[in-house]
Amino acid sequence: MATLITENGGAWDDGLKGQWESWTGGATDAYREQIDQGWGYAAGAMFGAALPPAAMFSCRRVSGVTDPKTDRLIVLVDGGAQRVVFDAWAWQGLSMFANDLTAGRTGDDLAAYRTLCSAALTPSGVAPEDNSSPSGRTQLLSYQARSGQVELLRSTDADGNTEVQVTTFGIPTGNDGPTVRSFVLPKETAPEL
Repeated sequence: MATLITENGGAWDDGLKGQWESWTGGATDAYREQIDQGWGYAAGAMFGAALPPAAMFSCRRVSGVTDPKTDRLIVLVDGGAQRVVFDAWAWQGLSMFANDLTAGRTGDDLAAYRTLCSAALTPSGVAPEDNSSPSGRTQLLSYQARSGQVELLRSTDADGNTEVQVTTFGIPTGNDGPTVRSFVLPKETAPEL
């Protein structure tokens, strides 16, 4: 087996290097973009997801200091050629959604729901749409996941409470509509406008 890999390693090795360079090139471009926007510090690690495939890393404003009110999650897709930037409110909403679906589950049931969340929530290579209202009190981020469209809607009320509504068409309900959940972000982690 080792001889076969060694003998045929040239093409295989070149292809793997090309894939690696594509993903790391995309990460470098995304990181430069974040620096220009004020998020000049990236996490030391990049995490991969086999489904769709995607690679993820976080960016923050201050070196060595994580801040859930401002940290961003960058998800690279399409071999690193495209990315979706999740502001703090968006990744927190997705995290709360996944937790809501997986809470109390164990074993194979938990594994199945984690896979479902990955297919239904991880971006899959289509450029996102990100729109804010003129006042900044409402923001919509939508993107394509492997199993369907995802819409994240942030709204902030007069008291400063931030609510995130997560809609995923990749997890249909009994009446074939999308699964929708709403969460109020904790004051300790909710971004300030």
